[in-house]
Amino acid sequence: APHRILKMLIGLAVFLVVLLRPSVALHAWLLAIPLGEWLPSTGIPAINGPNLLFVALMVAWILPRALKRERITHPARVAWPLAAYIVILVIALFRAWVWPPGGGEYPGVAMLKSVWQSSVGLAVYFVVVNTVAERKQVRNLLVSFGIGCSLSALIALREFLQAGGTEMVAGALGDINDLGAYFAMCVSALAGLALASGAFRGWQRLTMLAATALALMGVAFPQSRGGFLGAAAGLGLVTYLTNRRAI
Repeated sequence: APHRILKMLIGLAVFLVVLLRPSVALHAWLLAIPLGEWLPSTGIPAINGPNLLFVALMVAWILPRALKRERITHPARVAWPLAAYIVILVIALFRAWVWPPGGGEYPGVAMLKSVWQSSVGLAVYFVVVNTVAERKQVRNLLVSFGIGCSLSALIALREFLQAGGTEMVAGALGDINDLGAYFAMCVSALAGLALASGAFRGWQRLTMLAATALALMGVAFPQSRGGFLGAAAGLGLVTYLTNRRAI
């Protein structure tokens, strides 16, 4: 079908842009994550839109440095614990696959997908810590993070209003608990940034304040109890550390 060919061409163009301009990939990834279920499917198991961007991001980070024989990684305090955690996840998966716990059947394929999704989220740290160095880059990425969160909150708000405010909504993430956890994380991070008044100025500060308000509303839309607890714990801690009077 012509529209499928068009989507494939657009996807290929985005992939090439990401390879040629790695800095674009991080912004695209931050905008794609909260819209995961709305992006076109690749047809490949566990390779959705955000994950495909992640693969392109990894290639764009490693390949040019490897060809130039430059240093690929830099020392980072959190790198070894994260790497060890990912390795433990993989070892636990294959151990349970070979020796199923309790002697019963083990959903190996489903758990492999879960380990992959978890590892992708953690592995982004390695890309960021080795490619983002300047303060301006950090600020711009945080603004993209706020915009992505705002888009997801507006989609959830629309669904919430269409449902008459009586039903749980899953937004563009497709699962109420995933959406609740996402907004709990967003509101905790964004509140700290908004309260740290010296970090942003002008339209960037307005963007972060608006994103914080939308994320706070977004916590309520999925009606996820885990989301409520996560937001209360994260928001309380961040507020206490950055501005105790705001409590």
